[in-house]
Amino acid sequence: MNYSKINKKHIAMYIGSLQKGGAERVMVNLAEYFWSRGYHVTLVTTYIASTEYEVPHAAWKVINGSPDDEQGSESFNTGNSNSIGNKEIIDKKIVDKDIVNKNIENAVIVDKPGQFQKVDLCGGLEGGIDRVFTAIDDTGLGRAKAFVLRFKTLQNVWRQIKPDLILSFIGKNNIMAIMTAKSLHIPVVVSVRAKFEMEYPSRSMMMAMKYSFPKAAGIVLQSKGAALQLSDRLKKKVTVLPNSINPVFIRKPYQGDRDKTIVTVGRIDENKNHKLIIDSFAAIKDVYPDYKLLIYGDGPDRVKLISYVADKGLSDKIMFEGSVPDVADRIERAGMFVLASDMEGMPNALIEAMSLGLPCITTDCMYDTSELIQDDINGIVIPKGDIASMTRAIKKLIDDNEYARRLGNKASEIQNEVAPDVINRKWEDYFVSIMK
Repeated sequence: MNYSKINKKHIAMYIGSLQKGGAERVMVNLAEYFWSRGYHVTLVTTYIASTEYEVPHAAWKVINGSPDDEQGSESFNTGNSNSIGNKEIIDKKIVDKDIVNKNIENAVIVDKPGQFQKVDLCGGLEGGIDRVFTAIDDTGLGRAKAFVLRFKTLQNVWRQIKPDLILSFIGKNNIMAIMTAKSLHIPVVVSVRAKFEMEYPSRSMMMAMKYSFPKAAGIVLQSKGAALQLSDRLKKKVTVLPNSINPVFIRKPYQGDRDKTIVTVGRIDENKNHKLIIDSFAAIKDVYPDYKLLIYGDGPDRVKLISYVADKGLSDKIMFEGSVPDVADRIERAGMFVLASDMEGMPNALIEAMSLGLPCITTDCMYDTSELIQDDINGIVIPKGDIASMTRAIKKLIDDNEYARRLGNKASEIQNEVAPDVINRKWEDYFVSIMK
């Protein structure tokens, strides 16, 4: 394919928010790539999260504030129903009647009570990546009416921004994207980023997925194992495209003496099962008193886990480092990386750790974990929820430096498969074939 000349097609990318998670990171990377290739890109999100991935070439600008900020005194009003130009805040939630109209200077989005964010839709880079919000206020509405309002709001967005293609990530978003764009004849590519039973956990959600997916222009999955879960009818629409990684994780593996640290990176929630790592570390702390466990990331279980660690008397050994922008530099020299998830699609954090050449331990949490980690060759695979196996694996990597180095060096070869220029061009080829 000739990449030197491209018509300026418009791609809309739809997801809940740009909060710091694996799927969101992939979407931001894709948005930046397609924008750099000359495409018009619009990120369509329901809301703005309190902490989000940076979009370097964003056409919008976020101005953080609170009701007491002098700068935002005219815009931030916490009454039950107040007008702000063409917008209303109701119960501290935003209803933006003309959010997709580029003539509107800014919008106010509230992520949670007391945490206000003002967004100037045109305050960033001129000609950059656009952003549209689809949040509604469903206060007092029944379930059916709220659904209809969400449906009409999203459909209205597609009518006004007129994309040539819609890319949707995750669960309900995929179903909504397909159904709202169907009558507008806009091709929709959906992508399932975790296991199907995680994104479509109920019988009704699974039925909605099976009804809507045949109407998609394409289905992107991250692994061959995921594709095997679908019917023969849907398999015909599947393209397997693994995640690319941020270029900062592509470097020669560190070959010196490693730090006496065990690291994990990811959203701190029940599925990631950080408790398994904490309990395994507690089992070896007396044997290896110089080692520390560093937990990077944030999420709903963070406070609970901090308390759990304190109750065990391990607050000086287990550190919660939060979400940091320079995680690659921070973990590069770590003794090992550990992933304890119960379910994953194709975990970005694990891929990034492998690329850095870290010795890695993972639970058997994917449809086919061997697509990523081959046990005892480029990492260690243990059963889900197995503290004894996790403890043994950690001890093995600490005790045998040469073995750990061999696993890490072999793991780093994944760079050849998931380098951004390789994966992003596969996405581009795929999109071009659909937009013909």
